[in-house]
Amino acid sequence: MKQNMREIAVLLAEEPPREEKARIKAEALIRDDNMIEAYEILQLECELLSERIKLLESQKTCPPDLVSTISDLIYATPRVDIPELCEIRKQFRAKYGKEFEQAAMENRGGVLNERVVVKLSIHPPAAYLVQVRLCVCVSVYLFWVQIGLFVVVVGPLTPFLLGTNTRHL
Repeated sequence: MKQNMREIAVLLAEEPPREEKARIKAEALIRDDNMIEAYEILQLECELLSERIKLLESQKTCPPDLVSTISDLIYATPRVDIPELCEIRKQFRAKYGKEFEQAAMENRGGVLNERVVVKLSIHPPAAYLVQVRLCVCVSVYLFWVQIGLFVVVVGPLTPFLLGTNTRHL
């Protein structure tokens, strides 16, 4: 991730700046972050189900306090690259029925964890999030001040990356 952030900073520091490519890379970084967060949530939910497995085995219907957790796992299955979730989804479909599975996929009743839905969304990140990520990349990897016609760079980049009117401190 640090390497990608550095690449974004370099793209923005080029003359002329390659903003479109930097934005695309920033979107990819945001998507990666979102996927990692979704995986972490799903991991916690799997751990919860592991702890409550005896309860699940003993009841024919889904316990009300686990509907959201189980629905999240069903919803996430086609959106993540975790082969084991396919098997878990099949087992829940066999236990609770196709209607339960379909309700989870459609988020009927709003039972899904909103963070999971947002993190696994196929929609591009909001423009302001991309802009913030670009600013973070620049602020972390480029410390610069424009003085007249010169750009003074204080940071890890060398002058040849920023053109001839650059002085590295």
